[in-house]
Amino acid sequence: MGAWQMNDICGKGPVPYWLDLCSIDVRAVARLTALLAAINGLAPTYQGLERAFDECLAVYYCRDADLRRRIIQYLGQYWFSEGTDAYFPGQKVTQKYAEAVVKTIELSLNGRHHPVPINAWWIIQAADKVVRMLNLADVDRRGMTVSSSVTLLIMTPRPPIKVAPSRTSLWGDAEAWITEEQNGFVGTRRIDKEVK
Repeated sequence: MGAWQMNDICGKGPVPYWLDLCSIDVRAVARLTALLAAINGLAPTYQGLERAFDECLAVYYCRDADLRRRIIQYLGQYWFSEGTDAYFPGQKVTQKYAEAVVKTIELSLNGRHHPVPINAWWIIQAADKVVRMLNLADVDRRGMTVSSSVTLLIMTPRPPIKVAPSRTSLWGDAEAWITEEQNGFVGTRRIDKEVK
């Protein structure tokens, strides 16, 4: 959802970053409720999802009008489209993304600490060709979210085209490290915040 490099396995692009910010904003309940209503109003196809993100998130958390315009155009063309430029054609990405964000918001708004902060990330799985969304939270027997955060993982194959509206791969204060084996040695390295 943001910029990426060939060896990156994760990112926190604009939409995950804006969801995080929205969930801790002093107006979080009203803004999350408005986003939930906007997304649900697009069901069942969720066509126009990028506009809902623009009107309910970007308008508050992206001060650069040109960047905001480019992000929304990028989302509509590459992520939330079945057109020739779509990153993952035939995988119903728009519906998966919309329904996962709906679940994320529901879990956040149903928290003991109302709302529960959201922590959203993009996970790039080069070997897996299927787009999936995963929500993680601790929920008690009454269905109330009791964890300190609600996690949304946007799990996709590596996009086939290297196009992004900005060079930032980890927005805000996000930091990421990967521990892996390379050439027989295990090491940990930091994921670059900016694409080189």
